[in-house]
Amino acid sequence: MSERSRTIGRISQALGKKALVWFGIRGEDAAPYLAIPQFSACFSIAAPLSSGALHDVVALEQLTGHRVDLDQYDVDFDDDARVLELRRRVLTALHRDSALVTYRPSHFLSATHFASLETCNYLGQFKDRQLPFEHKPWVETMLARVGVRTLPWRYVADEHRNVIRRDIERGPCILRPSHSSGGEGITLIEQPDDVDRLWPVRGDHLVSVAPYLSDAIPVNVGGCVFDAETVTLHPASVQLIGIPTCTSRQFGYCGNDFAAIRAFSKPVLHELTAISLTVARWLAGQGYLGAFGIDYLVDDEVVYFTELNARMQGSSAPAAQLSAQLGVSDLILDHLSAGLGLAPIAHRTLGDWADDLPDFAHVVVHNIENRSVANTVGAFTVAPPARRLDLVPDAGLAIDPGATLARLCFEEQVTSSGFEVSEHVDRAVAALMRGVRATDSGRKGA
Repeated sequence: MSERSRTIGRISQALGKKALVWFGIRGEDAAPYLAIPQFSACFSIAAPLSSGALHDVVALEQLTGHRVDLDQYDVDFDDDARVLELRRRVLTALHRDSALVTYRPSHFLSATHFASLETCNYLGQFKDRQLPFEHKPWVETMLARVGVRTLPWRYVADEHRNVIRRDIERGPCILRPSHSSGGEGITLIEQPDDVDRLWPVRGDHLVSVAPYLSDAIPVNVGGCVFDAETVTLHPASVQLIGIPTCTSRQFGYCGNDFAAIRAFSKPVLHELTAISLTVARWLAGQGYLGAFGIDYLVDDEVVYFTELNARMQGSSAPAAQLSAQLGVSDLILDHLSAGLGLAPIAHRTLGDWADDLPDFAHVVVHNIENRSVANTVGAFTVAPPARRLDLVPDAGLAIDPGATLARLCFEEQVTSSGFEVSEHVDRAVAALMRGVRATDSGRKGA
């Protein structure tokens, strides 16, 4: 019996008669749970998981007719009647002996769970306990105290923004808000005169400033905290950032290349492993449980921690697909195991993963127009060398500016730096875009 089969068997045994319910950003992310007999309901904001084996499947986009920009949308701040309908459906699913697992904690889910305490076991973090880990200055300040090398951020109040003009005279700088997702809000400043024009004003009136490392390569790592002594790491990848055909954001997230990670030396992979374990143990010491992700920059063999994601990530589902091919456990299964109090069967370094994984990359294509679009009747075109499409919206669904059009999957390396892709990837994206049309439908209530 494979490691993966054993993990699924232990999860099923631990669940017993409880129905497993998923609530996530994307329904398709929960695909690994289809192997668990108790998996019965899948709720999400976007990309519903299609399966006849599930008792209830609904995504908010099916109720609203819109796919939202997930880097800006937050269900906790949406009082639309259709969100209340989604809440009603979730409450109904939890009104039986059940276990609830999520991609990312939310106040929406906390309230739903506490209204279902008699029947539901929530296998995740309470939102107010997870929320501090989303404050970037606090996280990197605490990690620096335990020896993690971070970028030399300065934290500047809006009122003091002029103090960075001298920094910019020495070279370009990155400005970053205290809270952001998917690269949203990150700004490159190259001239002192651009400070006032490009300063990202946010609610806390605080901006992080660091030198721009133009040659650094962005790297992502996934992991799972079981307890203070038990952590699993999952495949590292080179992140795709700011690809012009895929996003309108200069530093917008566009996918991951798992093959490109092999270009790094063994000492770099070893350091990435060591830092990731240090971060995980710090998380455990703060009471954190479950899946997390870390973003790094590797600049000429020097590794810098740049961001903690106290949740699953856009890389989690593609990495899980690769783990399934190897017959081993993945981050999504480990997240559930940790919530159930189970220990992992195996541990791997990032070098182990790099040696074992097949060549694979996925490219996330966003709506780069300043208006909503929709795919035409039928399906988007999968142009070679792309092998398949994920996250495909229903025909006619209005896709908001910045929202995901689809995810292209390739069985090869597609980048070397993370900030460019091969020409045939751009051609595959162009073929996908030929299936897109403008829509006059406006987004309301989100």
